[in-house]
Amino acid sequence: MGENSYHIPVLVEEIMGYFSTVKNGVVVDGTLGGGGHSHALLSHFPEIRLVGLDKD
Repeated sequence: MGENSYHIPVLVEEIMGYFSTVKNGVVVDGTLGGGGHSHALLSHFPEIRLVGLDKD
């Protein structure tokens, strides 16, 4: 992906379902990229802590 590319997260519903029982804690997003999935997680579960890692 180029510098001006944008990745549209396609697994947001699946991620939200998986984390639906999470009330708090730490989540590590090892493929942060544009942050789409992490943004969705933090929007729905603001009490979690998120650590994002990415290397291109």
